[in-house]
Amino acid sequence: MRKTTERRFAARFARLAAVPLLFIALLACGQSVADEGFEIVRREMVDDVEQAYVSYRSGELTVTGWLFVHPFSEVDTEPCVIFNHGGVSGVSEGTRERCRWLAKKGYIVFAPSYRGEDDSEGEVEVAAGEIDDVIAAMRLLSTHPGIRSGEFVLLGTSHGALVSVHVAARDEAKPWVKGIVAAYGVMDMYGWYQYLVDNDFDVGDSLSLRVYGTGPDDKPEAFAQRHAHSLIPRLGAAPIFLVQGALDRIVPKEQALDMYRALRESGRQVDDCRLYEHGAHGFLFWDDPKLHPVEELRDAEKAWNDILNFFGGLVGPQEDWGG
Repeated sequence: MRKTTERRFAARFARLAAVPLLFIALLACGQSVADEGFEIVRREMVDDVEQAYVSYRSGELTVTGWLFVHPFSEVDTEPCVIFNHGGVSGVSEGTRERCRWLAKKGYIVFAPSYRGEDDSEGEVEVAAGEIDDVIAAMRLLSTHPGIRSGEFVLLGTSHGALVSVHVAARDEAKPWVKGIVAAYGVMDMYGWYQYLVDNDFDVGDSLSLRVYGTGPDDKPEAFAQRHAHSLIPRLGAAPIFLVQGALDRIVPKEQALDMYRALRESGRQVDDCRLYEHGAHGFLFWDDPKLHPVEELRDAEKAWNDILNFFGGLVGPQEDWGG
């Protein structure tokens, strides 16, 4: 078994080293690959996973992201997970930790830092220009020989869930997207804004005012373009798995349930929605027994197992991952 694994490892990296894309930069420390689309800003081995912080072009902007590769994978090519993070503050260490975990499960993982975050140029737009940043990364990765024939699964949490659904509705991305996990994301923009107002959430911060103004009457186009329900007729065949904590007060469970109902009423039969009894917003990142009781940790673990099972049903058996 050890010799077989070593042969796979050697063959995989010999093949990857033969192409002038991102992986050659991972093998040659500090080498710039700007002409090929990505440039390594820094790279390191963390918990047996190679992670590289990279920059790339998205339209007129230079944006950044993180690539994660497990060098001891037993297959030559893997599916690629695009991990679209939540919030508007960049790729957190918690997100990077989960990306490394996914890499060790047999996936190449890319986590974009959207415009206006981390070292990316531009400003935060909230599920607008961020969609272009994700698609630009997918375009660069789609022909990479380490990825199974340009096939991607999208995993988005909160803000990233809405970004992921928008990506799946774009014509240029549809051929690549094989499935979407949308975890506790805002799907009904109108209903969510009213929920915030009714429950005394602060909607007067500078970012909210810039993006949403004082509500749908003030900025109707901002709401219309982000409303995920309106995207349903434009979605491709890729299934959507809606993951939702039943106790979420920031994005209430009705967001996922109503979206699932709308998907079903449109005639789609490939989607799924699951509520986790003890989950609240961000529960996928709960892993500390000092902060969370056992039932909350079990819900987080179960959700991740369900996500992996969903991915496994999309990408097929390992022996077919040869590209």
